[in-house]
Amino acid sequence: MVRQQRAERTRTRLLRAAADEMDELGYCGASLNRTCESAGVTMGALTFHFPTKHRLAGAVIDAGMTGIRTAVLGALRPGLPPLGQVRLLLAAVGGLLYRDSVVRATARLTREVPSSADWTEPWLPPAQQLIDRARSEGELRPGLDPADLTLLFAYLCYGAEAQARGRTAGTDTGVAVEA
Repeated sequence: MVRQQRAERTRTRLLRAAADEMDELGYCGASLNRTCESAGVTMGALTFHFPTKHRLAGAVIDAGMTGIRTAVLGALRPGLPPLGQVRLLLAAVGGLLYRDSVVRATARLTREVPSSADWTEPWLPPAQQLIDRARSEGELRPGLDPADLTLLFAYLCYGAEAQARGRTAGTDTGVAVEA
């Protein structure tokens, strides 16, 4: 039992260290040696948990996707009007990008590493459904195409990712983001 708990703590430290490294430097720039150093573990411990860099990146993606899905479910409020829920969804995704290197790494890795995962999958379809519902319930101005609003939502999330990565890399633009 104690050995299992220690192994789980080691795995968690490795995931966090790998996410920090891959968020900042991408898949190709990430170093397993630096990841081990940051996590305070040996290369043997890393390869015990993750035999390859690709498997480590996959575990980071899985953890990030789980975090995004959880945040999306927590942001949806069926009693609110659809556009109110869209705002909460945007705040949830943007907040995660600012707070969580695992989510930022997931966004980056799903573009850089051939994978079946797409980091937009947990949040873009619900946003599109809410925007379509907002149109059918008369919340959108006449002439506003729901597809354009959905695209804007996606661009805002991509922009939040870039802003959050710049902030954590020490190149903050000074622009405040509020939901």
